[in-house]
Amino acid sequence: MVAIESYGQQHRNYTVMWRGKEVGSLKATSQTQPNGQLYSTDSEMKIQMLLSFHIQSNITNVFSNSQLKDAQVHRFVNKKKKLTSTTHFNENHYELKKDKDQVVKMKSNIPATVTWLYFNEPVEKTEIFSETFLTFLKFKQIAASVYKTTLPDGDVMTYTYRSGVLQRVEIESGYGEFVFKLKI
Repeated sequence: MVAIESYGQQHRNYTVMWRGKEVGSLKATSQTQPNGQLYSTDSEMKIQMLLSFHIQSNITNVFSNSQLKDAQVHRFVNKKKKLTSTTHFNENHYELKKDKDQVVKMKSNIPATVTWLYFNEPVEKTEIFSETFLTFLKFKQIAASVYKTTLPDGDVMTYTYRSGVLQRVEIESGYGEFVFKLKI
């Protein structure tokens, strides 16, 4: 099933593959709320290299009037907190905070985020905000309904859509290729 919808809530489930083997899952949710549109992802992966890694990630976004109002990222590796970041719109600017770093203020508008991509094809968008890296990523359409970006850490991500629905995310990283594939 491509998506499950009920009472303004929609879910999309993805299988996470690494080096050709299933290593986890990602559940994307879109929900209409009184204060705006909620987008979230919850993912879990178990990867065995020389060591074993259990990675859990939760990202939430709230949009109102086509603008990000709040975003939170929580990532754990082997049940230890690895990353926390927040993006909060405050009057006329954003306040960005990563782990224990100082709050950074940013004046730009944020109309789209990486989590937003799970429910929206980035047609005519050249930048998408990364809630994890707290920066804008340059986006480029490389084929019909296929988009590519390079993350600040050097990983390359490719997003493939069909009829506006995200079908696949490919991540070329130093650890090999990860593929998030929509469950049908």
